[in-house]
Amino acid sequence: MTTAGRGAHPDGWRHELGEEAKTVGPRFLAWLVGLVVVVSALGLLLTRAFDDNALLRLDLRIARSLEAGRTPRLDDLTALGTRIADPIPVAVVWFGAMLVLGLVVRRWGPPVFMLVCVGGEKLTYLLSSLVVGRDRPPVQPLGEVHATSSFPSGHVGSAISLWAGLTLLVLTLLAGRLLLRNVVISGVVGVATGVLVAYCRMYSGHHFLTDVIVGAAVGVAWIAIAYHVVLRPDLDQHAGGHGVVAAR
Repeated sequence: MTTAGRGAHPDGWRHELGEEAKTVGPRFLAWLVGLVVVVSALGLLLTRAFDDNALLRLDLRIARSLEAGRTPRLDDLTALGTRIADPIPVAVVWFGAMLVLGLVVRRWGPPVFMLVCVGGEKLTYLLSSLVVGRDRPPVQPLGEVHATSSFPSGHVGSAISLWAGLTLLVLTLLAGRLLLRNVVISGVVGVATGVLVAYCRMYSGHHFLTDVIVGAAVGVAWIAIAYHVVLRPDLDQHAGGHGVVAAR
């Protein structure tokens, strides 16, 4: 992340954004390609390398068990629980967070962190799902399913990358640096949202267990990548400040 001339350039934020793009863009693409390759390879190994294996049998048993245990009350609750990771709510919170962060913090690091964190997860899910092309579980689905591919779970990845990533970012900005307790709090948020959405998606017949596990791993990976590529350099650059107010 370029530090020379920050804040003094006559073009202001447009110049700063251009400098961010030059630095972050290539590293983002490299991580994206690497993760897509790894996730796609895992999916193809799981679904194509063997006609039958223990994981596939476990996936199927869990899917059928959840279908058999459905109740009208659980149907309603799981439909509600999955909404925190549905595309429209995620997009509204994601873009809203980037806008507010840009206006409040007045530097490009925090908004770009959210762009990389959630955008990377979404692209990884989309590209790897096209490569793997795994069918949905062979049970009666609940609700609408717009995409036909089951692996990995984009909902679980979005839940973790958005909510845990945003929590980590806000707490880190308020403290002015990364603190262990903030990592723990963000981890709790990630586990809570990830487990909730994973159960709701499996209950509804939209994903297997392995889909949600890999989706969760993708979400966690992009939080770590966004911190390493964007937030840590941004914090190093503004190390003289203490929290959001000082950064302004």
